Amino acid sequence: MSHRSFFISVAASVLLFSFSARSQESAPARGSDEGAAVRKKAIELLESVAGQVDSLRSAENRARIGSNVAELLWNDDEKRSRSLFTAVEEDIKAGFNDTDTDDSAHRRTLMVFGQLRGDILGRIAKHDPELALKFLRATRPMSDTELPYEMRDGEKSLELRLAVQIAAKDPQLALSLGQQSLAKGFSTDLLSVLSQLQQKDKEANVGDRPLTDAQKAAIAEVRQVFTAKSAEREILHRAALRKAGTHEEVELLNENLRRDVERLVSDRDRKIGEIRGEASP
Repeated sequence: MSHRSFFISVAASVLLFSFSARSQESAPARGSDEGAAVRKKAIELLESVAGQVDSLRSAENRARIGSNVAELLWNDDEKRSRSLFTAVEEDIKAGFNDTDTDDSAHRRTLMVFGQLRGDILGRIAKHDPELALKFLRATRPMSDTELPYEMRDGEKSLELRLAVQIAAKDPQLALSLGQQSLAKGFSTDLLSVLSQLQQKDKEANVGDRPLTDAQKAAIAEVRQVFTAKSAEREILHRAALRKAGTHEEVELLNENLRRDVERLVSDRDRKIGEIRGEASP
């Protein structure tokens, strides 16, 4: 099959799959086999495309198409989807190992694969947070890779984006990612992770013992104080960074911020725990 025919096949399969999904959503009560038949045809076409991804010469095209097909197949053939995502790992690593001697072309390749990696990470995280974390770690650029300036802080950003996305589904993993990121230096993205975890904690409402209105109000006040103090500390940190003259001063400021945020988080959790401990059995 030519590359042109292959891409037409990909486009047709995606459109057909989308059409079948919309048909099932808009007419669930028809009792007709038409929607199921269309979906079956779409899945068969996707499976056919999946079997031909390896024939593409471009690692970028293999990764881009393979990840899209994997996401579309997840609910119908999870095993096949996982296999495709594993293959995509190798394509992303191949992109980061680009050896083009043209500096501008090499930089563009790294930027393209960096963006693609982030997009694929989001697709995987919707289905399996642990697989997404495995993908993130397996596709990290080699330590000796000279990354473009725009990508140098990208790893921590990707970890925190993943933590925010999976906080509702796997709060323990999200918390672990947040703590690991904090150890490398503070980022305002951490506040988004904490916000998501707070919301998850609020929804859980600590199990079987309902809180009184007074306790709920007290916990809400503790969280508001934490948010305000965190924002204030971040403002002070940014002002101090603007005045920093050396790398050592920046490192010291980041370390002080990390300790202050850890203290604020610990203080917040302790106070909320004390309030909840007052609940009647």
